[in-house]
Amino acid sequence: MEVAIGIALFVASLVLVIGLVWLSEQTTGWRNYELTIRFKSAQGMKRGDAVNLVGIKIGRVDKLEFRDGMAAAHIFLLEDQRLPRDSKFFLGSGGLISGKVINIIPGQSNDYFVDGDVVEGEVTSGLEDLTPAIAGLEKRLHTSLDTLFSEANLDRMQAMLRHTKATTALMEEILAQNQQNIDLTVANLRAGSEHLKKLFNDNSSQIDSAVANLTSATGRLEVASQNLVETTTQLKKTTQAVENRQGTIGALIYERSLHDSLMTATRNLNGLLEDIKKHPQKYVKVSVF
Repeated sequence: MEVAIGIALFVASLVLVIGLVWLSEQTTGWRNYELTIRFKSAQGMKRGDAVNLVGIKIGRVDKLEFRDGMAAAHIFLLEDQRLPRDSKFFLGSGGLISGKVINIIPGQSNDYFVDGDVVEGEVTSGLEDLTPAIAGLEKRLHTSLDTLFSEANLDRMQAMLRHTKATTALMEEILAQNQQNIDLTVANLRAGSEHLKKLFNDNSSQIDSAVANLTSATGRLEVASQNLVETTTQLKKTTQAVENRQGTIGALIYERSLHDSLMTATRNLNGLLEDIKKHPQKYVKVSVF
């Protein structure tokens, strides 16, 4: 029994040691390639945190120290991982349980980091970084709730509810008192609607005829409007011709000599007619054979 217990304890201890070594990833392969990454802040990061390359774990954090005003994280990588010198290192959140994680975005350079190089890293915001903001929001929320549910506001809300209830009761009473009038008004509206519908149905032919006549009159009005436009255009042209002294009318209006000559000819013609009337024998000779 004692031997069995001893063997069981030995096996349990061995499993425990192997498990701790596995969990802490104390393997010789990690220590063949070391980089030091400098961050402005390493809050939340601890020894043993994972180092991932595009989401694949390739190393872990071995040691943290304060160096030249910044946090320096010593990481060990797998021996066969070669990182280009333009790779980016980001310290982010690994989740609520996993803590921090260093994520590596590989570059395209043909020059690679070597063991012992020091590189600069960047810190990305995680859930824990939101804690101060959440705390401030919670404080403001508590303040708003305290103000909202203060005794003065509760009294105002109760008074508002009482007024609302009283107003509702008054409206119900008014509706009850005027229900007959409301029913009569609705009935009159329904009857008026039916009468108007019947009126349209009975006179639909006349309405259609009136609409047709209106359409025809509109067409004739358009034709008359076009004729008026054409007449106005011709009158404008005639007026312009007269103003430009074109044609007989223009000459008569603007040429004084032509007007005087025409008046003289008219007078002479009138004199000739008068003389013919008085002395026809001078102009007409009658011979009898």
